[in-house]
Amino acid sequence: MSILFSGCSHTFGSDLKDPESQRYSTLVGEKLGKEVVNIAIEGASNDHITRRTLERLDESIEFVFVQFTSQDRIEFWKIQRRGWANLMPGMYTKSSSRYHDLAEHWFGHFSCPELSSSNLWKNIYLLETTLTVPHYFFIINRGEDCNNVYKSKSSWKNILSERDLLGFALRRHPTAEEHLKLADQLVDKYSQRCYTNIVGRNMGVTE
Repeated sequence: MSILFSGCSHTFGSDLKDPESQRYSTLVGEKLGKEVVNIAIEGASNDHITRRTLERLDESIEFVFVQFTSQDRIEFWKIQRRGWANLMPGMYTKSSSRYHDLAEHWFGHFSCPELSSSNLWKNIYLLETTLTVPHYFFIINRGEDCNNVYKSKSSWKNILSERDLLGFALRRHPTAEEHLKLADQLVDKYSQRCYTNIVGRNMGVTE
């Protein structure tokens, strides 16, 4: 049985000297004596993170950690190449980006805090009502949080950010030391969630 980690570059371990050994997912696995599966990719949107989490979930997964990312990123379907791609605000300012024109159009005319916040909470609500194993969510770079129907239905209204887990907001990728601190925090969250589930089952209560 394995623990599944899903997210963007922060969970992937970008800027670490040895991402596979230093990223917090590996450290959590070592601390718990568990196998880990890390499906994070650099530049992922919350749409991508949610879709890949559902695609990868199977009977071998016993727990899921989902790191949601900047809520203004989106995933879109490339008709010509018949595949998914992620669109980020940084592509708007980089004329060399292959998606510069699309990003300029999207972020210049359509993207807004209300839409971005609604999309974040839509993904959170979808996962929390779909996952059949214990799970824990947190987020980085939380933007303006607008009220919407998905947030009102979700049980994760006070979803923690990296500021809550580390004591400060990151404007960059975590260092090796910060990955270690994240691992310690997430091991505690794992223990709390598993304990809650065990107690609930013993009392006949479902999550």
